[in-house]
Amino acid sequence: MEIFKLKSFEEVIEKAISGISLADKSICLTGGKFGTRLTEELLKQSFDLSTREIYITDERLNCPKQDQVKNMLFPYLSRMKGFNKDSLNFFLQEDYEYSYKFIADKLKDNKFDLTFLSLGEDGHLAGHFTNSLLISDTRFCYTAEAIKKPKERISFTLKHLFNSKKVVLVVMGEAKRKAFVDFIAGKGLHSYFNNKKNLVIITDIDI
Repeated sequence: MEIFKLKSFEEVIEKAISGISLADKSICLTGGKFGTRLTEELLKQSFDLSTREIYITDERLNCPKQDQVKNMLFPYLSRMKGFNKDSLNFFLQEDYEYSYKFIADKLKDNKFDLTFLSLGEDGHLAGHFTNSLLISDTRFCYTAEAIKKPKERISFTLKHLFNSKKVVLVVMGEAKRKAFVDFIAGKGLHSYFNNKKNLVIITDIDI
């Protein structure tokens, strides 16, 4: 694990982008403020999608379009150099079983080259919450009662995401201090993964 302490959101985005190499062919993006801003900046920097497969860590199901991760990222991804809709692998807005099976059938490898994550205030990562349940394909988990809205979430499990060759975890803002401290101290929901050699943490929080 490496930790980089930076001062601004802009510096965090730049640091995250600097970790992307030409060898990273399968990239798993997250949603929310960080994921949206990251994808927007990749477009500005003429990021080339032509040799890459893009996935998302999780999706919010049966909710307004503006809350869906796909619709946060697609406006930027669709304007990138080398865009090909077949290289975008999004969970479907269907029954959760149909949604995850659609992605399971598209996975070309059992690990991503690079995964981006952002820590939630409650300590969750991706759409893997305290009450998320493993489903028959244990690379995925599901909950209909997430701690925050939208309630229904389908997600890759953290175990599968941390199989990635590299994981970049962003923790920004004082509101996430307790969750970050707990994660590092071994008290968080996903602290099991805090000592992984493939983990890079970028934060503005002193601990």
